[in-house]
Amino acid sequence: MQQNNRLLFKSIILGLALLVFSASLQDTRAAERHLAFAVSGIVTKILVKPGQTVAAGEALAQLDTSNINSRLTAGKAALAAAETAHKIASQHYAYALEQFEAVSLSKSELDAAELEKSAAFAKLARITGKIEIGNWRLDHMTLRAPKAGKVVKIQGYKGMVVSLKASVSTVITLDMP
Repeated sequence: MQQNNRLLFKSIILGLALLVFSASLQDTRAAERHLAFAVSGIVTKILVKPGQTVAAGEALAQLDTSNINSRLTAGKAALAAAETAHKIASQHYAYALEQFEAVSLSKSELDAAELEKSAAFAKLARITGKIEIGNWRLDHMTLRAPKAGKVVKIQGYKGMVVSLKASVSTVITLDMP
């Protein structure tokens, strides 16, 4: 399931447009390449200026990260609690198994301890998945140049709303020789 989520997110990245890049292809024909933030948000910074040369991977624009940072902080606290609950449930199950084998515990009581352990593990897995998705979103709140190039035009602005549900607006045009 996590693999499917990663593939979905990669598909979203490839399918959206926020920056326009003019790239020189191997046969020297110029081509435009449209990129976008893979997440919705509000642009807080345009980090480049017209005429500026940028390196591959250089940050071009930034979305507001305050909401995702708050969610990640809460997620990490929930993860610590879930890890503790899973540890306790695992210990309880181990003790219940010992008692069952010593004929001091019924099968239904052992099953209840096993169910408690499984539920704690499931909660731990859900929270871990949410944190992984949150970290992915945080990472994609910075738009980076896929290749080295030169900024030609900036169409975006601070405060611009980026929505995956709306049509995509070009923010920056790059010429990549």
